[in-house]
Amino acid sequence: MMRRNLYILAIASLLSGNYVFAQDAVKQWSLEECIQYAIEHNIDLKQKEQEQESRKVDLHTSKYSWLPALNGSLGQSFQFGRSTSKSGVIVDQNAANSTLGINLDMPLFDGLKIPNDIAARKLDLKASIENLNKAREDLSINIASYYLQVLYNKELLKIAQLQVELDKEQVNKTEAMVNAGKVPLSQLYDIKAQLAKDEVTLTESQNNVNLALLDLAQSLELERSDRSFDIQTPVIEDAVADNMSSILPPENIYDHAVTFKPQIKEQQYLLESQKKMLRVAQAGYYPKLNFGASYSNGYYHSTSGGEFADTRSFSEQFKQNGQKIVGFSLSIPLFNRFQVRNSVRTARINIINRELLMENTKKTLYKEIQQAYYNATASQEKYTASDKSVTASKEAFNYAQERYNAGKSTVFEFKPVTPEEIEKALTRGVKILEAQAQEQDFSLTVEDHVLRSIALSCGGDVRKSINTLEVAFLSAPVTDGVKSITAEQLRSISQRAALRYDKSDDVHYDLLSALQKSIRGSDENAALHYLARLLEAGDLISPCRRLLVIASEDVGMAYPMCAVIVKACVDSALQLGLPEARIPLAQAVVTMATAPKSNSSYMAINQAIADVRAGKIGDFPRCLQNKHFDGAEVENKGQFYKYPHDYPDHYVRQQYLPDILQGTVYYHFGQNKTEDAARRYRETLLSNLEKREKEQIN
Repeated sequence: MMRRNLYILAIASLLSGNYVFAQDAVKQWSLEECIQYAIEHNIDLKQKEQEQESRKVDLHTSKYSWLPALNGSLGQSFQFGRSTSKSGVIVDQNAANSTLGINLDMPLFDGLKIPNDIAARKLDLKASIENLNKAREDLSINIASYYLQVLYNKELLKIAQLQVELDKEQVNKTEAMVNAGKVPLSQLYDIKAQLAKDEVTLTESQNNVNLALLDLAQSLELERSDRSFDIQTPVIEDAVADNMSSILPPENIYDHAVTFKPQIKEQQYLLESQKKMLRVAQAGYYPKLNFGASYSNGYYHSTSGGEFADTRSFSEQFKQNGQKIVGFSLSIPLFNRFQVRNSVRTARINIINRELLMENTKKTLYKEIQQAYYNATASQEKYTASDKSVTASKEAFNYAQERYNAGKSTVFEFKPVTPEEIEKALTRGVKILEAQAQEQDFSLTVEDHVLRSIALSCGGDVRKSINTLEVAFLSAPVTDGVKSITAEQLRSISQRAALRYDKSDDVHYDLLSALQKSIRGSDENAALHYLARLLEAGDLISPCRRLLVIASEDVGMAYPMCAVIVKACVDSALQLGLPEARIPLAQAVVTMATAPKSNSSYMAINQAIADVRAGKIGDFPRCLQNKHFDGAEVENKGQFYKYPHDYPDHYVRQQYLPDILQGTVYYHFGQNKTEDAARRYRETLLSNLEKREKEQIN
């Protein structure tokens, strides 16, 4: 229930209005449809369902242990040869003997092994049911997470589309104002540059939507997922007010969850099952009482005649030869090589392990509940503060736009301001807010060091500091006629605000540049710092792309496997999403920062491209041309290609570069372990080739 409320809140926070994507011929999946489809088609769930069926079979097998075992037997034997008669004469004897029988064996008492085993199998079945329920719950949560990611990316796409539209409109307006002589031409160039950056962001946003839809489709295990797959955008009103009020403290949630959560119930059933298995093992100490019954009959026939012959007919023998046996057997264990004792010890160890697993599962659950609770409450506060900030920003934007349209404002470049100067501006802002508070019949207090904290956290931007102060003022409650702005409140509403930035501005590219330069300079601590700033700003795609470039540009041939490792880390990060994405990305950063460095391949391709752009191309060497027939105009016919694998060391000297570039060297071996080994290998090839050439001359 807790997670369900969190997801509802997340959906509401992502939607800034009640809008729904246009319906078309493409089927749009709801969240419920996605979850239901995933549950019906997920292979892991199907496997767990089969495990549940297997537990049912085990239970039936255990129950049937009470039933008697019934066995029938038939026998036919033939006797040939000589034997001694009653009179002592040796005679020939040929006889046939037919037998039949039926046996019944039924346990009466086995030290309570069977009833305890039945109880254990029942508990195992209940545990498998809860395991299946947990798997369904986890799958539903994963699908909801992918679904929310699609919604989030779609919202970002809408913002990107709107931004491009605004930029285009601004370009048209600025062109008109430039023509009218109201603004300089440089201002138009700035806006066009911004438009180009925002168009790139729009393309990235569209790609992110497609990738998120692909992730969702793959998680559903759709047989075919293409561009026709899409989801519905739910319309949710007042999600925060309707759902956040129902969230209880972690202790109350835990008390409820520990009783009903599938993972807890599963461990409880498995623990009880293990206790029953202890009873099963202890049953080996007790005697066992069985009931047995049997019936047997036979027919004897001798072809030798005489005193060996049984002249009775089959029916007479069948009536007279029948034998019935009924009895009880008691088996008392005396010594079994300590097998029972060791089985009991093993069962007790298994119980202790199950108790430890139970305790660990409860602790893990409580940690998850705590984290979810604090994340939810923090999200509520941030949502409320952000909503107020959005409203104020819209009003400010509308006012600024009116002034700009009227030609009363222009674009300025702001330089960073020192924290001391920002603190002065904040002090003036507090005085204005105090006057507003008096007008509303309450007083305002600001906790010590709050203004200094705001001044230090806003990156030298006075506007951000004033906005932060205003948001803190608007979100602070009035208690006993006093509204207090505290450091704790400031942390809850602006923990990440100072780190936010526009992906199109210089700070974004400065951070990426600083990240790469820190890795290139083998400073893993600085690299982690800049990575953290990017991730805390909510930017996942940009650092992933930059890390892929760094792996080949800066580490390169010094550690070629680094590219594979970084690719795996980036793929994991994109699959996990924030905040867990920080873990594989940190691994990638530390790996590259501490790895040997080489830009030899990077410099080589740059030089090669420079020659191509300069027109240094030339014709292919004859041996590399894909021609097998020569025209009449060709004087020296033949391709003359030498297949390296036909030569010693799989190497032969021949021309590969065009004539115009003969002797050009693009790649220079770097000074590191890997490239040193490659250089030594190349030198060995050339040395062996020279030796062979000298031997041929001699």
